[in-house]
Amino acid sequence: MSDNELISVIVPIYKVENYLKKCVDSIINQTYANLEIILVDDGSPDNCPKICDEYVRLDDRIKVIHIENGGAGRARNIGYTFASGNFISFIDSDDVISFDFYEYLYGLFENDVDITECGYIEFNNEEVDFSVNEKNKIEKYSMTDAMNAHINDKMFKQVIWNKLYRRKVVDNVKFPENSKIDDEYWTYKVIANANNLIHSSKVLYAYRQQEKSVMSSLSTADRIGTIEPKALRAEFIKERIPDLYDGCVYNLWCSCLYQSQLVLREDKDNFKQILDYSKKMYKEFPMNINKSLSLTYKEKIWLIMSRISLKMTCKLRNLLKIGL
Repeated sequence: MSDNELISVIVPIYKVENYLKKCVDSIINQTYANLEIILVDDGSPDNCPKICDEYVRLDDRIKVIHIENGGAGRARNIGYTFASGNFISFIDSDDVISFDFYEYLYGLFENDVDITECGYIEFNNEEVDFSVNEKNKIEKYSMTDAMNAHINDKMFKQVIWNKLYRRKVVDNVKFPENSKIDDEYWTYKVIANANNLIHSSKVLYAYRQQEKSVMSSLSTADRIGTIEPKALRAEFIKERIPDLYDGCVYNLWCSCLYQSQLVLREDKDNFKQILDYSKKMYKEFPMNINKSLSLTYKEKIWLIMSRISLKMTCKLRNLLKIGL
């Protein structure tokens, strides 16, 4: 590892004028100074373009790209074409990072490590407190073990912003465009490109949880869209890491059940759409519930019930407030 290599920070920006300055300030005031900060104005209709241009005059490390609105995935792809660093970071424009975010994550790299990640907290409008770092556990993972943790939603989750990437692992992976959800199509492919990864529980990233966030305003079609990348991931894993395939299918089934529950509760008129799609997933990705995985008795029962009658299972789980 060379000292103080250039890190390219890519920030897609759209309708966040109330939060943008706090985000950018947290980046430019890092203890790690060798940053290339790429602000991608995704055709934002508010004051974000003006704010971005003001920062260019304040800090010569900042580049601003103004594009027509096309979504965060497209903005990240375009921003990446302007990146020249050996390390890449993606930050959401309404979030905040600790002053030592890059110094710490860069310091975790070893010659055989390609991705490092830290813990994160959620916040709304309150002041961010990063003092929850008393217990800091650092663990090194092989690619296979990291992918297993990713599939099981334990570590190396699909979120892209609490990680620092060696450029080579992201160079051939593009974000999907025209999609409300892009990270789930992207992260598993990047993990598969890595040799080893390091996870630290130290909290250095604050994720703003807005009331009208993308995930809280998904239509039935969008919720079906959240299942699709898990099916694509299962196909990818079957080809690349077959030992983890059963876990991928289990996660896919759970996603079908969870998203179907939400649609039944929020959009009953369109429930048949997700019901038919989930049944299709069950058929295309069969699972031997008794032999595939070491599941608890309750987990097996819910899966068996959902295979027999997904609609009745969703009704029962919603009534019992299970999984929501």
